[in-house]
Amino acid sequence: MNFMMKFIKSKISKIALIIVVVCCAYYLGSSYYVSKHEWKNSQYASVGDFLVFEDSIYTIKWGVIYNQHQYVGNLIFCIEDYLIVYSRNEKGFGFYCKK
Repeated sequence: MNFMMKFIKSKISKIALIIVVVCCAYYLGSSYYVSKHEWKNSQYASVGDFLVFEDSIYTIKWGVIYNQHQYVGNLIFCIEDYLIVYSRNEKGFGFYCKK
């Protein structure tokens, strides 16, 4: 019985850890997280040299980046300090760093 309880606790701990990691990854890659920070282009294609989403010409909704309501790119991936976007105009990927 003791072995079975340890086994169940181990499985529950692993599942809880996976849920926490998935939630954190989802939040970091969300439009909400991206819009709360300022981003500076570091290399390759550019949607804009400096992206600021609050009170700016840039907006982001569901991973789509707009400049004055014109579609300019897509959010591909974001993790903490780094952002990867696809630039529609330059037809390539660009890298941004959190300012």
